[in-house]
Amino acid sequence: MSIALKKRKQLDQFMSRVMEPLSEGALTDFEYNRMLRDARRTAWHKAEATVRLHHARLEIHDAILLFDLVVSEQQLTSADEADHYRKRDRMLYRMKSATEDQIRTPAPDRAAIEWKRRRTADLYSTNRITREEIDDIVANDEAFLASHPVRQRKRVL
Repeated sequence: MSIALKKRKQLDQFMSRVMEPLSEGALTDFEYNRMLRDARRTAWHKAEATVRLHHARLEIHDAILLFDLVVSEQQLTSADEADHYRKRDRMLYRMKSATEDQIRTPAPDRAAIEWKRRRTADLYSTNRITREEIDDIVANDEAFLASHPVRQRKRVL
């Protein structure tokens, strides 16, 4: 019997004693990691939907104003204009708040981390989140993704 075969048998015996078979319904590490990432993905999609909603509200508000001014040729009084900008400022604040909340939402994948990095430049006029906080959040997300890998699907050509 060769030395390699002998060591292999010893290793097999050791592993059979150490490793217990999985009980029915037990999760593997990959399944557990997938469930954790799915929970993050659900929270991420909720935050993304909120950002998109506030962005769409802001866009439609601006489109209505543009239509009133250009197509309908309405003249805005100073009170109307002030009201418009007050509403727009509130909508912009809500959109930025939603973006900040999404940045704080745990990232489910690399694309979400890249999105967070790109948003750093967009938050030029906010005091609620700093670049350092974003860097910490991104570092935590990267650490999570590194420590919770998922099984890659085989690519079919």
